This record gives sequence, C-alpha cells and structure tokens, in this order.
Amino acid sequence: MYSVLVIDDKEVFRRKVKRLSYFQDNKDKFEIRFEAQNGLEAIEILRANSVDVTLTDIRMPFIDGIELLKCVNAEGLCKCVILLSEFAEFHYAKAGILNGAFDYVLKPIDDEKIKETFDRVYNYLTTINSIVTAEAQRIETLARLILDCDRPNALAYANHFAAGFQSHALSPSELIVHSDDVMAQLNGHILRKRPYLSYYAPLADISRIDIGDAAADKFAARFSARVMVQSTCLAVLGKPESKISLTDIAGRLFVNSKYLGTLFKKETGRSFVEYVTFVRMERAKTLLRDRNLKIYEIAIRLGYDDVDYFSRVFKKQTAETPSKYRENCAS
Repeated sequence: MYSVLVIDDKEVFRRKVKRLSYFQDNKDKFEIRFEAQNGLEAIEILRANSVDVTLTDIRMPFIDGIELLKCVNAEGLCKCVILLSEFAEFHYAKAGILNGAFDYVLKPIDDEKIKETFDRVYNYLTTINSIVTAEAQRIETLARLILDCDRPNALAYANHFAAGFQSHALSPSELIVHSDDVMAQLNGHILRKRPYLSYYAPLADISRIDIGDAAADKFAARFSARVMVQSTCLAVLGKPESKISLTDIAGRLFVNSKYLGTLFKKETGRSFVEYVTFVRMERAKTLLRDRNLKIYEIAIRLGYDDVDYFSRVFKKQTAETPSKYRENCAS
C-alpha cells in the first residue's frame, strides 16, 4: 500500500478527494494518510514521514506547487508528485512537468480522472520498487567511483546504469521522475561522505532533463552527461586550492574539452572558469577567517600570484574586498 499526501488550502476540497470512490475501492493500493493546507506545512510532513505520492494544488500560500516540487526533488522527499490545476493554469502544469512532476490533473476532479492517473502511479511505483534494491547498490557504486575520482569508470558505469533504465518500460515523463530520484540519491550518498561540499555548491542544482530529450535513444546519454558534469564539479570542489584545467579533466574522461565545456555551461549555467572562480572565492571566505594568514598568502594558495587581481575578483564575487570581509567576520 502506498501513502498519499493531499495538499490544498481548502479543507472542503481535501475532504472531497478523500471521499472519492476510487480511494475507497483501492484501499489495498493507496491510503490518504496526510493532509496539508499549504506548501510549508507539506514540507514539514514530507521531511518527517515516508510519503509515496503527493497530490498538490499549484496555487497555494507561502510556497506554490512548483516551488514545493523543486524542494521535493532536491531533497528526495517523495517519489511521485501530481499537480492539481485549473485549466487557466496549464502553463504552470507544464512547468511542473519540466521540473519532474509525474503528471497533472485538471480541476474539477472526479473518479475517472483520479483513476486514470493513480492507476499509472501504482504501476510506476510498483515497477520502481521492484528494482530499488539492486538500483540502490548501483547508486552506491557510482557514488564511490565519483568520490574516488575514477572518472573514466564512473562515466562508463553511468552509461551502463542509464541504459538499464530503458528496460523498465517507463514513459518519457516517468523516466524524468526516476532520473531525478536517482540523482537525488546519488547526491545524498556523496554529501554524506563529503558533507563540506554542500557549503560550496549544491549538487542538486544540476539541471534536470528536458521533456524533449527524454526519448529512449537519448536518455542514457543525457543521464551520463549529468554524471560527467557532476564528476567535473567534484574534481574542482575536492581540490579548490589546486590548479586544475578543463583539458585535464576532459582527458581523464576521454572526451573533447570543448564538448565538456559546452556541456558544463548547459547543465550548470556557468562556464567552467566561472565555476572554478566561484569555488575558489568560497574557499577564500573560509581562509580569511583565519587571521594568521596574510591576504597575499591566501591569494597565492588559491593560485593568484597577483594579490591585487585576487582582491578584484573577490570583490566582484562578494561585493567586498578581502580585508573588509575579514573585518566584518571579526565584528
């Protein structure tokens, strides 16, 4: 039996959902165990409980359905999110699908609409759960390869892993949801081993697969691309004080550096150089708190021979000079 959370600011609507004959007739499949009247309340419930399916209105106070969906995906709080929307809010529903929602249901709801959606949800969750144990082991192996900086084998394993998704007979939208769930688990493994990485750049910010790229013949390549970019991020995050070039990383991945640079920008929204600069300036903030280190020593440590140039870069990133930042930290 799968647990369901219903989110809507109108109690009368939540009661209507619970009384639908579909849920009365399918008590062996679904149980509405939780209710919330807004997104903030829903997040608290999701963080404290195991929820399989979230049925949420798009327009809500405090946090709308799209922002809730992003939070759910980033933290891996629920395997399946279904959006409820008015016809006039269709563009919101489309945005939800692009951000990993399983489906959307137009209001007013009825048993026919709920049956069509939740029958597919049941098949999807049953399929996913049947492979979850073996998949968890694969995710752990992939995380270990990435953390060991064994990038060629990590990429090869990711290709093999992603190709296996296609044998599960999932639809394109289901592939997206499943991919996001896998990436959330992968990030969780990595951050549990290297928790300090969360201070530099959230790994979950790597963009999700677009609907147009979710065709079976492209899916494995897209998943592998995300792993490749994540591996590149970790190469920088793991050694922020070392000189590292995109050419070096590309060589270890056996790909063209121009291709990797283009892919990195597409997935992260930053060029590789911008990302390295961002990570180094975040590291500089930590080093500046140690008043025993001279600013020029920090600059050299981070690969900047010219302390004035380092100061300009730091100010561009933080809106403060290194000395001003150190002064504010002390106050």
